[in-house]
Amino acid sequence: MRTKNFLKHLILGALLLTTGKVVGQVTTPSNVASGPTDFLGWDNTVTNNFPLRVRHDRNERIEWYTDAVRRMFLHQTLTGQTVNGYTTVDLSGNLGIGLFNATTGSGPIVRPLTLLHLDNGGTEDAGFRDWMRTGATMTHLSDLMYVGLKIDTADVNTAAIVWSDNNQGGLSGPDRLRFIFTRDNQGGTIAASDDGLEIARMIPAASANEGFFGVGDWFTDGTNPDERLDVLDRTIRIRRLIPDYQNDTLDQIVVADSTGRLHWRDISTISGADCDWVIQSPDPHVSSSYSGSSCTWGDTHGVGIGLPIPKFKLQVFHHDNTLLEETAIWGSSRFALSNYEWMPAIHGEARSPGSDDVNTMQSIGVQGDATGAVYSYGVFGQAAQSSSANGQAFGLLGVFGMANSFDNSDWNVGVYGKAAGASNGNDWGGWFEGRGFLGASAWNYSDESLKTDIQSLAPSTSLDAIMDLQPRSYSYDTVQFHGLGLPATQQLGLVAQEVEPVLPQLVMDVTRPALMDSTGQVAQEALQFKAMNYIGLIPVLVSAMQAQNARIDELEMQLASCCATNDDGARGAPVTGSALGSSSTLNPAEQLTPAQERLLRIAPNPFTDRTTLYCTLERAGRMQLIANSADGRDLKVLQEGQREAGEFQYEWSTENLAPGGYYITLLLDGEPVVKRAVKVGR
Repeated sequence: MRTKNFLKHLILGALLLTTGKVVGQVTTPSNVASGPTDFLGWDNTVTNNFPLRVRHDRNERIEWYTDAVRRMFLHQTLTGQTVNGYTTVDLSGNLGIGLFNATTGSGPIVRPLTLLHLDNGGTEDAGFRDWMRTGATMTHLSDLMYVGLKIDTADVNTAAIVWSDNNQGGLSGPDRLRFIFTRDNQGGTIAASDDGLEIARMIPAASANEGFFGVGDWFTDGTNPDERLDVLDRTIRIRRLIPDYQNDTLDQIVVADSTGRLHWRDISTISGADCDWVIQSPDPHVSSSYSGSSCTWGDTHGVGIGLPIPKFKLQVFHHDNTLLEETAIWGSSRFALSNYEWMPAIHGEARSPGSDDVNTMQSIGVQGDATGAVYSYGVFGQAAQSSSANGQAFGLLGVFGMANSFDNSDWNVGVYGKAAGASNGNDWGGWFEGRGFLGASAWNYSDESLKTDIQSLAPSTSLDAIMDLQPRSYSYDTVQFHGLGLPATQQLGLVAQEVEPVLPQLVMDVTRPALMDSTGQVAQEALQFKAMNYIGLIPVLVSAMQAQNARIDELEMQLASCCATNDDGARGAPVTGSALGSSSTLNPAEQLTPAQERLLRIAPNPFTDRTTLYCTLERAGRMQLIANSADGRDLKVLQEGQREAGEFQYEWSTENLAPGGYYITLLLDGEPVVKRAVKVGR
């Protein structure tokens, strides 16, 4: 009977396979595929060509798992759901990828809220709206973002980017929408950093009733935009002004305050804006207020010479290609019958009231600009005492600068000079011929933030350099070079040509340009000579002194070792290092040849906690790098092994060693090179 029933079912199954649709099934139990022939569905492409389907005919969701963890699931028909207070939300057919509170199964983010939903542990649905369906939602912790369509009416949809947070009274946020550009994380650009280069951002106000759009890298600046359109840096450029928008009848203008915010202002409120200006004569084009005009002379007006509209109290413009020398303003002041305590030819004064409601950024008494000539002088000052002058000149000041603060200003400079852009690097912020006097100490740029590629000087090299310098006494040739204001007394110093081979970075070639007289003729020819940076000698001297002290310490230790005697009073023998073999001894007092010197270098030396050992192997062989104490005891084998010819370096940390002298030995196939290393205390 059992055999007949089995045959019945077998025949029935065969008929079903040939006549009806086939329901897919994997070929192994528990949905676990174990071979290349295992599949989901049925491979019947030869007979019926049915597609592979993942199908559930009941109203149940479909889930995808890997490693026994749910990674994705598809909603069944699911209407009339409540999300964030909305009670008629349709979640049918939504696909969710991610966590969806898989560990707790609680909270608002346990199912996909839109057709596509990516979740990484979201905990809040505060930003959800019932028109969010045709799009993608992303949730993480308390924040939500939606990109898709906003369904306004049946056939009117808005492309929308929505981001939200749970800020219900200052708990967090407000969150920002940022536009970020990134590139390969190699190099020093902002785009190569982990955070990338921010181009712009949008952020709602704390009130959540308005929002701001900012252009610029706000992340690096550490601030947020706080206007409808807020440009962090640079400016706004309009490539083309449309002629249709020109309207000369409008009297509203755009002005900016000290923070860069734009405001409207009626042009009639600007003092002097409605004044009538005329060119009183065709040449030299003098323009100012005139009698009978609607604008009379006052503090807000100016005079222009050589141009129709002056921008300053007095502005003079003169240009003639035929002249060798041009002077915009020439002032001359002479003694009359009476003696005057102060008699300026040209006097300029710019003064800020200094009250609490006025904050003047710059006040310039006299400003001079000169460009385009072979020799251009922005401001030229000359003071001379003629032989026929009546009385005695107590002091002559070619240019006098004074800065006095009455309101505790942050920066006072009597004379400020700046120069840049010379093709040969011959830029000088100040040039003084003659003796220079500083009433207080001189200061130089020395801050670490202003410097790059900071390296230690090798003390031994500095000491050698100092020993090669030749201090000299000398006198300047004041006859041949009388125009330089050189002192006539005997001097002590160095000769640049002797310093240059030893410390070339402290010597440079300088060109003193030719000087012209008032007629445009060359009064003094251009002069080329070498100049020296004496301040640059200071770090060399400090480094040399450190090397000298190290050598003194070494000599003291050698002297102490030399004076130590055996029982018979004989001098101590060279120390034997066990790492060198029974026949090798440490004898660092021996002079190394130049070829041996370059095989092992220690820099810096002396040092505090760390130094670098630079080794050169002229051939392949068995190499050992050994550190010994001053008495020859083995401290440590730093490196050893078979090595090819070439250079390598070793960073030696001595934090656990006491200050004092040590020996570093480089052996190549048993041939030693020994150098002394000195550790100093902090």
